Amino acid sequence: MKITGIIGVIIVTFIIIFVASITYSKVESIRETQNNKADQFFEGAIIHINKNTTIQIDKSTIPYWIVTLRDESNESTSYPMIFEDTYPPLQNISLRLYYRTETVDDETYFWITQIEQI
Repeated sequence: MKITGIIGVIIVTFIIIFVASITYSKVESIRETQNNKADQFFEGAIIHINKNTTIQIDKSTIPYWIVTLRDESNESTSYPMIFEDTYPPLQNISLRLYYRTETVDDETYFWITQIEQI
């Protein structure tokens, strides 16, 4: 009788360790995916910013701006950007703009989630 109790405890311990390792690997996989998405960013100096118009996303009217960035090689590129929980930045400041993409009517908008000055 005592040996079956010991075997039962050992089996339950192995089951708990197995479930914990699967849960840990799943949580780490989700965390790694989120970290990779946070690594998407633009870097450069804003040389021109212009409020273009608004778009409809999920029944909400959201303003977006056309932002022109100059990178280290002095090349300029314009992007349609939506600023989340922040105002659009000032011109002539070197920034790193973290983003996620939002596609509306075959147009890709860059949803700015965080801004860092560099």
